[in-house]
Amino acid sequence: MNFATKVSTLAVMLFALTGTTFSVPNNLEEVILPVTEETRALQLNLLLEKNLQHLDELNSTLQYLGQAIGKGTIKPLHKKDALDWSSAHQAAIRRLAKSYTHPLTESQLHTLSSSIKVLALQVSSILDNKFISVPVADLDTAAPTRVAQYTSLESISKLTCSNDLLINLLKQKADKAGLTTINIVARKLDAFNDRFYITNSLKYIPLATITAATAIHFMPNNWFPQTGTLRDIKSFMGTSYLYTQENIPGNQTAKSTRLTPAARRECRRLSRQLKTAAPTRGIIGILAEAYNDKETYKLGTIVAGVGMWTFSKIPLPDQLETVKNDIKGKIRSKWEQLKGFDSNSTKRGYDYAIKMTLDDEKLVGLESQTAELRKLVKYITAPEIYDRSNANLEKGLLLVGPSRSGKTFAARALHGSINKALAEKNAATKFGFRELKWSDIVWKKDGVQKILEEAKNNAPCVLFIDEIHTLPLQTKEWGGDVLGQFLTGMSGINSESDAKHQVILLGATNHPEMLDFALLQPGRFGTIIHFEKPSYENRKKYFEVLFKHNAIDTEGICIDTLARQTEQCSYGDLEFIIKQARFVARTQAKGVSQEHLQEQVNIHVRSFKTLLPLTAQEKNILALHQAGHALASILLNPENKLESVTILPRHRKIIEKRLWTDKQEAQHKTQTTKFGGLFTYNYSEALKLQDAQEKTKQCMIQLAGPLAEKIVLGSSGSHHHTKDKQKALKYAQEVLLDGLLLEDLSKQAQQDIKQQAYSMLQKLELETEQLLKDNKNALVSVAQELEEKHTLDAESLKKLIDTHR
Repeated sequence: MNFATKVSTLAVMLFALTGTTFSVPNNLEEVILPVTEETRALQLNLLLEKNLQHLDELNSTLQYLGQAIGKGTIKPLHKKDALDWSSAHQAAIRRLAKSYTHPLTESQLHTLSSSIKVLALQVSSILDNKFISVPVADLDTAAPTRVAQYTSLESISKLTCSNDLLINLLKQKADKAGLTTINIVARKLDAFNDRFYITNSLKYIPLATITAATAIHFMPNNWFPQTGTLRDIKSFMGTSYLYTQENIPGNQTAKSTRLTPAARRECRRLSRQLKTAAPTRGIIGILAEAYNDKETYKLGTIVAGVGMWTFSKIPLPDQLETVKNDIKGKIRSKWEQLKGFDSNSTKRGYDYAIKMTLDDEKLVGLESQTAELRKLVKYITAPEIYDRSNANLEKGLLLVGPSRSGKTFAARALHGSINKALAEKNAATKFGFRELKWSDIVWKKDGVQKILEEAKNNAPCVLFIDEIHTLPLQTKEWGGDVLGQFLTGMSGINSESDAKHQVILLGATNHPEMLDFALLQPGRFGTIIHFEKPSYENRKKYFEVLFKHNAIDTEGICIDTLARQTEQCSYGDLEFIIKQARFVARTQAKGVSQEHLQEQVNIHVRSFKTLLPLTAQEKNILALHQAGHALASILLNPENKLESVTILPRHRKIIEKRLWTDKQEAQHKTQTTKFGGLFTYNYSEALKLQDAQEKTKQCMIQLAGPLAEKIVLGSSGSHHHTKDKQKALKYAQEVLLDGLLLEDLSKQAQQDIKQQAYSMLQKLELETEQLLKDNKNALVSVAQELEEKHTLDAESLKKLIDTHR
């Protein structure tokens, strides 16, 4: 590449980075910036990348608008039409991005830029008319049918720059969409406050006022003008007798406030006369009249100011502190509402505005649980039908299941369904909902009993106690006081039959064994509803619902892969993955893609670390070890299918242990990081059936790791994965025991089983070694690819193995 071409390439790169156009004089164009095929292709590629970036930003903006509409932050006239409009535009953008790839002609690039401009103008116009009319996007016809007469690089660059400004303006409009003038003003005031710390400075006003007042009081009169505001302030504050120089004979022009003994005696004489002149003493002089000693008077004034400041820092009593915090909370809630943010509207701690019901789409896989809750809805809406036949239902329900498995959501949906059913019957009664935590009960005077009494006074309501097992509800805990209060308070709940006085008590726990058996009896928590983590099919459905609610276009996203990779994840975990992916995509000004979701799965489900702090030798050994496991898994094809393999470090899973149950197991492991691993899935994850053949395959897969090191390196010197052979021996023993427990056999039978298992292990080791030797090229290739990419999925592994077999 000659000098002129290098200069031209540099100019093109600067143009792309700055996003500004440039023009070169005709007489210098051929000399300094010759238009060659190389520079033209480079500039076309840069312009194409910029236009694709514009498409990503548009897609991100449309997703944001769809999410805001779904959440209710933006309230269009026709919500469904607006959501369909957002989804249609996202799908059109994806089609548009796929239709333009390298290389492009100038005409095609101009068409792409024109299509982006048309789309941005359409979205901008929709925002301007506040979603009153939302036409369906049709980018196939939105693009100009006739290409402009001049499609030079300069015209394309100008169009791209104008699109950049247009999209930035569009993003600003989207950020303000749905906000009223009050919301915008409140947000600007909040930003102004954050910048200048106005509210933080207000607490210094009392001290500053006292300090200024004291200083003005002790200043001489001749320091102030004869008229004006300052003189009025000085007259109001008064003047200390020690520094009233004009009252001291012979000292009217003194420049210093230092007084001679004779002057001090004169001051004492004058002070006795000034005591009768109340108008000249000022407010501080009047308040300090009680002081006889003048030095004490001066010191007391300062101490009074500091004392007032100190008093403001003294903690208030608990009741006053609670009132103060409640007032602060209400003010903060109102201010958040003024800024346009969500804020729960509660009355005496009870929420009356829950809109979700038991028909909500998010209650995926909870059909049996919602069916049990619907019975209670029917009873609440028509209690007289059931009470007359003595067929009333329990109003105390215990929701049992793993954390974030839908218990709280179901409780709130029950409340929403009751209010909806009552509204359909034109009933004036409306249920409230209050969620209680451990601290709300334990640290409150009279605890549970008072809370249940408050619930009866605020009936009808739904009282939900989350993590109820954290309360001391055992007879041996706290002398059984809390348990006794709970049982006493619940005694009157089930006796009410009038819908206007119903109190429904819901408890949620993932440790029901920690509750006293007396709580689980009829009349208390007589009805127990069990919740489970979602299955593979339910995870797929839940992902589809989440993508729909978050206005995410599923084209290009493999939901099946996500469902396979999130085995044993709760509903809350799945929602957290989507939320984090949305945040990252929004930060990057892109639409949510498979890469964003996969990144969050790797971080929050598989616990990957991003750095690999290994030497080249360690990385080589680890890659060979994991490549052996992966190759055996692909070739043997067990029921637990391989999803992916990695050599990245992973955090060990945090397992909940109880110190009082097993101190040995609760000890913290010194090694908190595990390097590498296989990730598998099984569609029949509920039972995970394994016959003798399946266990034999798993045994061979465990042996394949150390054997791969032995085949390639000559020895299996790695001691990081020390449990591989232990797991393999366990599988061999299970095959021989055929469902029996080793401990149930005699000592001689145990020795025989162990010997046979070891012999079986040696035989399988030879078979596995031969399998790997027959596919050594594929083994080495997979190991090299793992060293380079760190993680490989099953599809990539199969391609590598088929290529090198």
